[in-house]
Parts: sequence; C-alpha cells; structure tokens
Amino acid sequence: MPKHHSLKHELIKLTQLSVPILIAQLSFTAMGLIDTIMAGHYSEIDLAAIAIGTSITIPLLLFGQALLFSVTAKAAPHWGAKAYKKAGVNFKEGLLLALISGLPLLFSLLFLSTQLEKMGISHELAVIAKDYQFYIALSLPITGLYQASRSFIEATGQTRPIMVINLLGLLANIPLNYLFIYGFMGVPAMGSVGCGLATLIVFCLMLILSWIFIRHNNCCQQAFVQHKKRQLSLASLLPHFNGAMRLAKLGLPIALTIMAEVSLFAVIAILIAPLGTLIIASHQIALSVSSQIFMLPYSQATALTIRVGHLIGENNKDQVRHTIKVGLGLGFVLSVMTASFVYFSNSLLPSVYTDNAEIITIASSLLALAALYQIPDAFQVISNGILRAFHNVRTPLIVSLFSYWMIALPIGYLLAFTDIIVEPLGAQGFWLALLIGLSLNAIGLGSLLIRQLKQFNL
Repeated sequence: MPKHHSLKHELIKLTQLSVPILIAQLSFTAMGLIDTIMAGHYSEIDLAAIAIGTSITIPLLLFGQALLFSVTAKAAPHWGAKAYKKAGVNFKEGLLLALISGLPLLFSLLFLSTQLEKMGISHELAVIAKDYQFYIALSLPITGLYQASRSFIEATGQTRPIMVINLLGLLANIPLNYLFIYGFMGVPAMGSVGCGLATLIVFCLMLILSWIFIRHNNCCQQAFVQHKKRQLSLASLLPHFNGAMRLAKLGLPIALTIMAEVSLFAVIAILIAPLGTLIIASHQIALSVSSQIFMLPYSQATALTIRVGHLIGENNKDQVRHTIKVGLGLGFVLSVMTASFVYFSNSLLPSVYTDNAEIITIASSLLALAALYQIPDAFQVISNGILRAFHNVRTPLIVSLFSYWMIALPIGYLLAFTDIIVEPLGAQGFWLALLIGLSLNAIGLGSLLIRQLKQFNL
C-alpha cells in the first residue's frame, strides 16, 4: 500500500471514530448547560442550587464514568483479535462493576447533600440543592450502566450509535426540563429540582436505547451468540465478580488520573476566591472555553484507545506504529489550530459570557495563556489514550499527580500570591503554572509512550 494512501486511510479511520465521540461528548456537556440556563430563568436561588449541586455531583459522576473506561481498554483488543465472546464477558463485567461502584457513589452523594448547611450554605438554598442531588444520586448507578454499555459499543468500533443516543438524550432533556421546572398539565413546578428528575429520566432513556442497540445490532451480537436470552440478566452478571474487580484495577488509575486534573482546577478556583468576584468570574469563563476545546483531543484519545486496541488484538505491529504516528501528528495539527483560534479570539470569546469590560479583559489574559497550553494538553491526553490501549495506566497516574500537584499547584501559588519568583500575578500565575504542569506531563507521558513502544518492539 502506498504511503500516501495508508496515511489517508488511517486519517479516515481515526476521523470516523473520533468525530462521533466529539459530538457525543459535546451533547453530554450541553445537558448541564441547558440545566443551568433553564433553572436560571426560573429563579436566582434555583440557579445557585444547580451551581452548588453540580460542583459536588460532577466529580462523582466523572469518577464513575472514568472507572468504566476500562471496558473499552479491555474489550477493544479482544474485538481486534476476533475473540468476540471475551469482549462480551468484558461487557458483563462492566455492568457488574457499574452496579458495585454506583451504589457507594449514590450513598456518598446522599450523605454530602445532608452536609450543605454545615458548609455555610443557607437553609433555603441547601434544601433545594439537597432535593436536586437526590435525583442525581439515583442516576449515578444508571449512568455507570450506560457508560459500561457505551464503552462496549465503542470497543466494537461503532461510535455513531452513541452519538445518536446522546443527541436524543439532549433533545429529550429540553422538554423534560420545561415540564418539571415550570410545571405543565397537572405536573407541579419543581424549579431546579426538576432538572435533577429530568436528568434521571434522560439517563434511563439513554441506557434503554443502548441496550436495545446491543440486543439488535448484528456486530454486537457476535459477543452473545450463545447467551442471547441471558445477556443482560442479573444471573448472568454474578459469576463475573472477579472479572469486575480486574476491570476496577484497570479503571481506578484511569479515574484517578482524570480526577487529578479536574480537582486541580477546583482547588485553583477556591484559592483565587479571596481575589474577588471579578477574578473568579474571569477564571470560570476561561475554564469554560478551554474545557469545551479539550473535548477535541479527548475524542481523539478515545478513538486511539479503540483503534490501537483493535490493532494490538490483530497483532498488527506495523499498523500500530503507523496509527500512533498518524494520531500524534493529527493531534499536533489540530492543537496548533485550536491554539491559534483561542489566541486570536481571546478578546472576543469572553464577550459571549458577559458584557463586563473588566471581566472580559482579565479573562482575555487568561485565555492567552490557555492558548499556549493547547499543544502540550493535546499531546498528554492523546498519549494517555494510547497508553490505555496497552493497559499502561498506573505510571501515567503517578506522572500526572507529580506534574499537577507537586509542580503546577505549588508554582501557581508562588506566582499568584508571593514575590519569591516575580511580583504576584494573581490568577495569571496559576494559569502560567498550568502551562508548566501540562508541558511536564506531556514530556513524562511521551517518554512512557516511547518506552512502551520499545517493549512491544514497535
């Protein structure tokens, strides 16, 4: 096969995998945005309840989902090796792990919702936030079951169905929000609590749709040719406890790696709080923009986990090496494009969120720094996705913890609040430290990737 044709073929394969993943992720995050907008139009206190509720629920939700990424990492190589039954076993192990992990997450959120007033939140606001979190807590095991189903479907190389399911979930979220927030045809108005109930229903709908797809899709059914009638029964899951624990052993470092980065931004938001409302608002705008852009390399990383996993299963070493080169090259090109976009529109983007000139100015300076870390951020997340295909997850966790918490956070504090290095930079000091931490993480994960490829003689 000529080189240019091979490059074109691989670009098409990665694009076919990553674009639906990107749309699916954006659809998922858009649900939270719609909740915020619709609750905000109901009342200010309901908007505040959503803000408090999501600040607690999002980390738990992300942890539960990331834990189930292990299904993709396990099942994709089996699918590539045409060991379809083993991939089906991974799916059942994932469902059992979702139930095992979902219940502690559920009870953790219910407990945290009773502690809101002890955190200094007013009684009226705490009551609304608690009721909102009740429905979100019920949705956590459902979300885990959906993530296990999604990971299995994606492991087969089919990413479009998940895109369609997430889009349908987004479309269903809007009328359900309206029904439960504002009340209609005998349904009482519930305010932001209605967002929680709508979210629970949407996740149930998405789970059902994913199971219907698995049940009727000929590709997926190759994993269940001998157990069609029992594929989703509880009885068929119980014997897979040991396998579920092995999945957890693989998924836990993945979840903790993602939490290391997410929690870093949360801690930074707390540390800069004394700098005032304008600084906090500016930080939140810059974080919102960069989080949406992050979905692009994230989708590429997931696509590479699937694609490289298939090729490992096929024992196609030449194609594994070629795919990794193409994936990293594509990631670099796209990250240069996003960096350029953020840098040259850093004054325009904040105006979408606010018309306060001072906030726009501060947010613009933060986005200029965010533009600089687009390339190392893309490289580190894509490298992580590739390493995940090799089941190399523990060392990346150590590298990430060191880069973010041992280097970036202390340097950020020194730059933001002290004159030890330079005059205090405020929030800009933390964003400059993020650039340092992400770059260091990219170097560390890049070194791990090189060592991993040498071990596989690639």
